[in-house]
Amino acid sequence: MNIDHLREFTYLAETLSFAATARHFFIGASVLSKHIAAMEDDLQVKLFERGGRSVSLTEDGEAFYRDIVGVVDGYDRAVANLEARRANADLRLRIGYLRGAARPFLPKLVRYMEKERPEVELDLRCMEYGELIRAHRSHAVDVIFNMDFDPEAVDACDSELVYADKLYVVVGKKHRLAKNEEVAVGELAGERMLLPDEQSYPGLAQRYEHIVRNSCDVTLAKRYKDIDTFYLRIAQNNCVGFSSGHNYRQFEGRAVFLPLRGIDTSYTVSAQWLKGCDERIVEIARELARVCAEYMQSWSDGVVE
Repeated sequence: MNIDHLREFTYLAETLSFAATARHFFIGASVLSKHIAAMEDDLQVKLFERGGRSVSLTEDGEAFYRDIVGVVDGYDRAVANLEARRANADLRLRIGYLRGAARPFLPKLVRYMEKERPEVELDLRCMEYGELIRAHRSHAVDVIFNMDFDPEAVDACDSELVYADKLYVVVGKKHRLAKNEEVAVGELAGERMLLPDEQSYPGLAQRYEHIVRNSCDVTLAKRYKDIDTFYLRIAQNNCVGFSSGHNYRQFEGRAVFLPLRGIDTSYTVSAQWLKGCDERIVEIARELARVCAEYMQSWSDGVVE
């Protein structure tokens, strides 16, 4: 039986939501339904009862979940640990990072590893936000440096803070709000909103929608799946979006960053690793996070004077 389908089953058994499970695994709801149906055919049992909008486990489904959840977790851990301990090889550390969030400290991280941990093979991978979370969950990377918006990471991961950042309203240089020094949420009413795609930016999309929920109709917002497309649309269209302070130095030529008045938009960037990770990986991850955090103490995003 396909291990990916077993992962989908365990997540669905815990959430009882086809929509949430499909988003989590970056697949369509119809694809998820086909995977579950194929499992039921293989096992010759019915795993879920579906009625209207409700989903529940059958007795067979509950029994199967109890038996299989530990198997799935154990398989993922075993594969990750096996790669880290491959015969007669130095330790390999696979780090995934969000480009803008890691840019300020990435050179420091690389220099530190070359000087203090030369025995470790460092594998760096730059990814988009949702891609980074998915790669981490599937054990394609060992440690990620990412924004702390993913609600599922709270239970799945351990982490170390690297630095604090905040969110800004972002508009093109010719937008009517561009001359403002700051902006209130109410001033965004009637604006064409540009918000992240929920599957590409889990957690972050919900944070943005929560900010504007009383002033804008988010169902009418245009969606983007990567940060470069976001800034291209901001520069060329009369629309409004949100972005992090760490993106200022890269995109200041294309957009104007405005503090949001009266709302705390602060958040953190951290190093994250899945619980049960190889202890050697954990040791280096904590070490790197502390080195980078110390370096970032004097960091300024360039927006705040």
